[in-house]
Amino acid sequence: MQLFATGFPGFIAQTLLPRLAERRSFRRIIFLVEERFLEKARSLSPRLFPGHAVEIVSGDIVQPGLGISDSDLLEQLRDEPSEWWHLAALYRLEVGLELARRVNVEGTRNVLELAEKSKAHRLHYISTAYVSGKVTGRVREDDLPEPRPENFKNFYEQSKNEAEWLVREKMDRIPTTIYRFGVVTGNSKTGETAKFDGPFFTIKYLDRWGGLPLPQIGKMDACINIVPIDYVIAATCEISGQPDSVGKCFQIVDPDPITTGELFEIVSLELGYGRPRWTISQQGMEKMMRFSLVRRLIGLPRQSMAYINHHVQFDSTNTTRALQGTGITCPSAREYLPVLVRFYKENQHRQELHMEIR
Repeated sequence: MQLFATGFPGFIAQTLLPRLAERRSFRRIIFLVEERFLEKARSLSPRLFPGHAVEIVSGDIVQPGLGISDSDLLEQLRDEPSEWWHLAALYRLEVGLELARRVNVEGTRNVLELAEKSKAHRLHYISTAYVSGKVTGRVREDDLPEPRPENFKNFYEQSKNEAEWLVREKMDRIPTTIYRFGVVTGNSKTGETAKFDGPFFTIKYLDRWGGLPLPQIGKMDACINIVPIDYVIAATCEISGQPDSVGKCFQIVDPDPITTGELFEIVSLELGYGRPRWTISQQGMEKMMRFSLVRRLIGLPRQSMAYINHHVQFDSTNTTRALQGTGITCPSAREYLPVLVRFYKENQHRQELHMEIR
């Protein structure tokens, strides 16, 4: 069996793919890597995959045929059974519609077309729980709203929704498993992450003002579903190896998510700034953040405001059943947030954290 994956050397790929290589007996490991990240991918491979023959192939998911020019490789993908992992995507909330569609939608379409031609033995597709867009209430693992623009808070959500529709349309021809992650954040034990987003937006917002009495934004009683990378990887690896996970969707989320108000308070206390002492309405903050100067001062993307008071709960019945008896459980954000704060304080000036890989 071969492993073929996109998205290396992104953070999730760097942590997920070595775990897969340990658990499976892959005869060959092939990574499709953008030209600008070839050197990094080649330098990381020996350390992350000791004892494995890793082939780094130059290409790009936005190109037809994934930009693969090696005819021998294409023939091998067609002739030999392969396990495909599509990890590559743009994950920025502030991404524009054209770029989001080109990478997340057309890129996925190109992967699906080549996977079907190659008769992929198995496809694992990484989605997001937030393909549900503006839906409120409980979102089941097979719920997927229509891809209409008015259904989403930003173009990232819209593009991932459109991409998942493409994947589902091919599931009768390509054996596929869909994984919908919550907001992936740093390791629950070390805080390590590759990008200061998700809960780190709150950490940055509070920290950059040095303890000034900043406002809580609205009631902040809605849940934000953050999940640490170590749980995401452990759960995904376990589920991916179960034969009956084919044809299903798994929401890899926190079954007991923290509220945005709890997040705000825990981070503020951990930074030594005390509890928030006053409140500004979400509408008021959104109006202020229409101005670029305000956004630069606050240090938050405007699109992040839409999540603060969005009341949604993600069902994870399939995931709970699949992990039953494995000992794999989601750590509580209430316990590991201090670890994330410490990692941020120690590493906030490391520029490589902000590298974008698709």
